Amino acid sequence: APTPMGTIAMHLHTNIDTTEADSGVAVVDNVSGKKFQLNIAQFYISGIVAYKADGTAEPISNTYLLKNIDEEIYVIGQVPAGNYNKISFNVGLDEVTNATNPSSHTGVLAVQDPSMWFGNTTQGYMFMNVQGYADTTATQTGAVNQPFAYQLGGNAALKTINMPALANNVVVTTSNTSALHAEFHIICEYGILLKNVYFKTN
Repeated sequence: APTPMGTIAMHLHTNIDTTEADSGVAVVDNVSGKKFQLNIAQFYISGIVAYKADGTAEPISNTYLLKNIDEEIYVIGQVPAGNYNKISFNVGLDEVTNATNPSSHTGVLAVQDPSMWFGNTTQGYMFMNVQGYADTTATQTGAVNQPFAYQLGGNAALKTINMPALANNVVVTTSNTSALHAEFHIICEYGILLKNVYFKTN
């Protein structure tokens, strides 16, 4: 008999510290008191593995997601029905995919606006692209008006994120569909990313 399957998704928030920053207009303080406004905040997700509560790994191959600033729900695909309590994924793209040209792809790997490609197959894709405005005054009391762009890529920048095990299982059943899916809920916190960037000099 075929294995009963159900659909899982990632529910991803865009935050700075504990405040949602997904509107593109919100001015948000991070934990060290710096003020930011994000208008682009996106990154690639690949190499997703969902883990059952008994430790069984269920890799979801050939699935690429592009998390953007305001979208929250990303349907990953189908996994065997059961109780899941952990997920891991890469931020970025595998070496083979990273060496391809976006014009040869459809979907999230195709040409994007704003661009997620450095313009050549040597550098490849931007794994993460964060842009917005910052308050660059020494006292952190000025206007949030200095544009910044933070773009990260290159095969060495590929990072695997192992989320901690959940206290409550994500229960996947055969009634889960793309419209009604089981979700891993994750907060993407850009305040941590930007905390150690000294905007006066970097």
